[in-house]
Amino acid sequence: MKPKKRIMPKWNRMEKGFQYSYVNRRLKKRIYRSLWIGQIKSGLAPESYSKSIALLKEKDILLNRKMLANLARNESRIFFQIKKILYT
Repeated sequence: MKPKKRIMPKWNRMEKGFQYSYVNRRLKKRIYRSLWIGQIKSGLAPESYSKSIALLKEKDILLNRKMLANLARNESRIFFQIKKILYT
């Protein structure tokens, strides 16, 4: 004998969908942040990521991870100028 399928009431399915959408919005932010960090690390090659972020804050350079990743990916000359400013 096959077990009967349990059908959820419509409201419970909607509620579950809202819960998943809340969780996935948080997960999306986490995934993008880790992607940006990886792109920055690849642009900083020999230097360490954590030291570079600390130097950015110390020298009052107001660029967030999203902007730094964009510069590392698309505007490599500008990114290397920023890197030069940090380590001189």
